[in-house]
Amino acid sequence: MKLQTLFLAAGLCGVSGFSNVHAQTTSYVPLFGTPPSTLINSELYQNNARIGLGTSNPAAKLHVNSPNINDGIHISQDGNTAAALYLFHSITSQGGLWGMMSYGSGNGQPSNGFGIYDYHAWTDRLFIQGGTIGSNLGHVGIATTNPTERLQIDGGNLLVRGVDNFANIGHTAALYLGDNTNFIRATKLGRIDFGLSGVYTMSICPGGKVLIGNPGIVNVNTGTNYGLYVENGILTSRVRVAVVNSGTWADYVFAPGYKLNPLQEVEKFITANQHLPEVPSACEVEENGVDVVDMQITLLKKIEELTLYMIQQQKTIDQQSKRIAELEQASAE
Repeated sequence: MKLQTLFLAAGLCGVSGFSNVHAQTTSYVPLFGTPPSTLINSELYQNNARIGLGTSNPAAKLHVNSPNINDGIHISQDGNTAAALYLFHSITSQGGLWGMMSYGSGNGQPSNGFGIYDYHAWTDRLFIQGGTIGSNLGHVGIATTNPTERLQIDGGNLLVRGVDNFANIGHTAALYLGDNTNFIRATKLGRIDFGLSGVYTMSICPGGKVLIGNPGIVNVNTGTNYGLYVENGILTSRVRVAVVNSGTWADYVFAPGYKLNPLQEVEKFITANQHLPEVPSACEVEENGVDVVDMQITLLKKIEELTLYMIQQQKTIDQQSKRIAELEQASAE
């Protein structure tokens, strides 16, 4: 890769080279007097082994200061490869070798882009896609030079630790969409909340429990064995509920030897409790809700028992009708 580079290293400005006013010592800037001093007819200053351009008190080895807009260090490349700025440590084992580059079209990278290049791994770590005036590019790629969205991460994951990495109750880590009222937020309690327009819409709680609605309505973290709570109910065209143990289904009512309670006992229970035996009362339903499977089994059981009562009554009616017919025939004779 052909590069036009500016090297920044600890040895750029040496003290001994500046003490000689006209010395042409290799690797040193000439024509300075005793520090602090100024290059004649310029804004280039030398002070305490530092070079200042536009400032007489440089804060680093090279310090550029200008009151003008878009004025500073300019690095260009006349060819079609890349203009680059190298940042490196003189001892390889103690520091990396990095390049900040403006890419051309002749180095195998997308043209008119900006990247941060890792010369130890020989790969781009960050790439910003360029464009022309009025274009809607500017995609950012991490570990890719061909991002297709505003931010694309290849070969890894995105980690958001939040405030102090959840050190205290109330700390969160969030991803905001559109503005700070639409969010996906993780909490120290181990819950992930989803919100739209500042209103909680869904929460995924420890153990895989899911709450749709306001998490303040019900605590699905503790005290329940249920995996899903939906505030204000659901609307669906079909529901299928799995019954794990078919032996609990009420077909046993029709098995030989099943004993029906006498209707007189059923009547006494209804008079005393105002509901059928084995059916929860209104107070119990209000307090504990209704288990759909259990209630379906109970209702089916009552329907099947009612069917048996009706069969018994029909047999009794048939016997009585036969007896009445016999009596009427005997009376007619």
